[in-house]
Amino acid sequence: MSKSLYGSDPDGNEFEILWRVPREAWGEYADKGVVMPLDLDAEVRRWGAAGAAGA
Repeated sequence: MSKSLYGSDPDGNEFEILWRVPREAWGEYADKGVVMPLDLDAEVRRWGAAGAAGA
């Protein structure tokens, strides 16, 4: 499972920032192929600067 953020730089070059989610955090999505919008604020609240939930 991964989460991606897409963008374009000032020259119009497109890029992707991809983060592989740790398997123990897949939860209900472990066996599903789901495409959903990224809620970046929620991800920062969950994982924060420490990089782990609850850390």
